[in-house]
Amino acid sequence: MALLRGFAEQGLQVGALDDLDAEGRRFPLTEIDPFTFFAMFNWQGWKPDKRSAILAALREEWHLDSPVPDDFDGVPLGNRQNLWLFSFQKDRDPGDITRLWHLAQQVVTGTKATVDRELFKRVLTQRTVGEVKLSIGMFWLNPREFLGADKWTRGYMERRGVPENVWNGIAYFQWLDACVEQAGTDFPALSLAAYLEKKPPPNKVQRPRRYWWLNANPKVWDFRTLAVGERQTYTAVNERGNKRRVFQYFAEVQPGDLVVGYLTTPDKEISAICRITQPLHETPAGEAFEFEKIEHIANPVSWAELHETQNLNGCEPIKNNQGSLFALIEDEFDVIRALIDNRNPTKVRPKPKPYTKADAREGLFMGEVQLDTILERLKRKKALILQGPPGVGKTFVAKRLAYALMGEQDDSRVAMVQFHPSYGYEDFIQGYRPDGSGLCLRHGIFFEFARRARSDLSRPWFFIIDEINRGNLAKIFGELLMLLEADKRGPAHAVPLTYSDGPDDTFYLPENLHVIGTMNTADRSLALVDYALRRRFAFVTLDPALDSPAFAAWLEERGAAASLITRIRDRVREVNSLIEGERDLGSGFRIGHSFFCPANGHAPDEAWYREVIGGEIQPLLEEYFDSRDRVERLVSDLLAP
Repeated sequence: MALLRGFAEQGLQVGALDDLDAEGRRFPLTEIDPFTFFAMFNWQGWKPDKRSAILAALREEWHLDSPVPDDFDGVPLGNRQNLWLFSFQKDRDPGDITRLWHLAQQVVTGTKATVDRELFKRVLTQRTVGEVKLSIGMFWLNPREFLGADKWTRGYMERRGVPENVWNGIAYFQWLDACVEQAGTDFPALSLAAYLEKKPPPNKVQRPRRYWWLNANPKVWDFRTLAVGERQTYTAVNERGNKRRVFQYFAEVQPGDLVVGYLTTPDKEISAICRITQPLHETPAGEAFEFEKIEHIANPVSWAELHETQNLNGCEPIKNNQGSLFALIEDEFDVIRALIDNRNPTKVRPKPKPYTKADAREGLFMGEVQLDTILERLKRKKALILQGPPGVGKTFVAKRLAYALMGEQDDSRVAMVQFHPSYGYEDFIQGYRPDGSGLCLRHGIFFEFARRARSDLSRPWFFIIDEINRGNLAKIFGELLMLLEADKRGPAHAVPLTYSDGPDDTFYLPENLHVIGTMNTADRSLALVDYALRRRFAFVTLDPALDSPAFAAWLEERGAAASLITRIRDRVREVNSLIEGERDLGSGFRIGHSFFCPANGHAPDEAWYREVIGGEIQPLLEEYFDSRDRVERLVSDLLAP
């Protein structure tokens, strides 16, 4: 870091050297990995003389004998907007940079055969790291053993029979093996050949690939409903028969051109990458070009992110988004590509396990009919509150409901948050936060989750709110209160948010988003859920399941004696009956069964039972009853043989 800062002080241009903490404050970057070090002076748009100046300074600092190169043809470049292979301090895991160092050591000293595949896959799960970016860094460190999978090299090899496929973890090494089989092991020469081939050959005009931006109004048609590989046409005239804005662009698109798929209001986000498959031609609907969706963007790039990106200030659709088809220059497409990759780091996830209703019932002590009733209620209403006394497993049930409706245990489509008295709209939906130079608008967890769900409309998504009645619900949900209703979902019901730029800057909840709240009926410090919110949810009351045969069987399987099981059920039932009959308490204050479901590794024996009574049940009873003598008598009854 001292070396890079020294170069910067000498006027040599290197990448960003400031980090960002959890409060949004900037401070000097204190650590870096070898891949990012090389990226600091190998980025797109940098002239060769500036790269030579950096290398000359390195040659002098490190007392190297090799001459300073003045020709960088064939050396792949990083994207200036996304140079680091690690996130800001506020987002990165403490081990991210260390893992990059370990991988760099293997790359420098080893071969493609000796690189630890598990380490490689683990590094790919880190934010801002992708196969292409990492492969370019590996080429920089050891070009004799590793080939950069930059777009020119991938295209070069694809034209020679090697599929352009480096997008799923260790597939990079499979691609690399195929490249060796097809073109040999001289990777520097191969990278140079790919670079040179992108230029038109002498005396021959060769049209380079062009890049486009296509708007889609989600109220009319939607990129997200297209499957990857599906084709669609787009006409050059509107529904009134008039030529669309900048008609010449429609005549210029050619097969192989890439298209950024953008959804206009109310979504305002990039959701797909497409490829032109047919130029402008006659169709029954009029002149149209054909395109194929080649990439679905699970985490879309928002208009706000695009608008804040300095290198897109002159971009046609950013300056004026009125129209349908816009031209992008290659550098603009590369910046957008980097934003997409940054929001969608490649993660090698195992395929989710199948999950059935039988799986959901295991450990719930709930009958099949009751579970079916709850699932149908959640599917119909799309917003459900599980209420009940403490210890009935409301949060435990919530996740299992989500998995059961999914049919698989996919945690990527489940999010959870816990409300509390200081939780607000700014945390949940959006609000202004300091970013080191002032205030900027940041989206909250529910806003971001809803956007992700909108990009996957064919599958259900679930947002779980634990202790939903601990927050000021009207304040937290704001204008989204109405959108919770099942018949108020989709673009047709979009509304402006508190911090929207204007009436056209709107937001909506997708039909596939389900909200599950949990509510402790024994928490007397909380206000009742107001009617306006209550009627937007369906309610399910969960009761203690101490008398369930499944509860007794569960304890028996874990080694509990029959006498202890009977004692738990009889004694707690007696206390619950007393609680239920109290005027100031009632059924919502009963003791739930989950107090008596020991975690893995804890044997349900006499010592465990006494610890539960003394450490969990007694404090609860002290909250319920003012008389210490009465509490002590109840505890004594619970502990009696």
